[in-house]
Amino acid sequence: MEIVTGRDRVERSPGSYGWVGGFNTHWYNDPAEDLVGMLLFQRQAGGPAPQTIDRDFWTLAYAAIAD
Repeated sequence: MEIVTGRDRVERSPGSYGWVGGFNTHWYNDPAEDLVGMLLFQRQAGGPAPQTIDRDFWTLAYAAIAD
């Protein structure tokens, strides 16, 4: 479990929380943006991790928020 305490990326507001699982499953809740996001894909344990899928997913999820 991770809790974001300061904005260190474009995505994820302070106060958001979630996890990245061992097989590359992602879940985050961002109460400030009223957003829950899940990204579920699997990779072989110890295998090469896709470098941009998770980052692209969260960037697009936050970009889709209409204020």
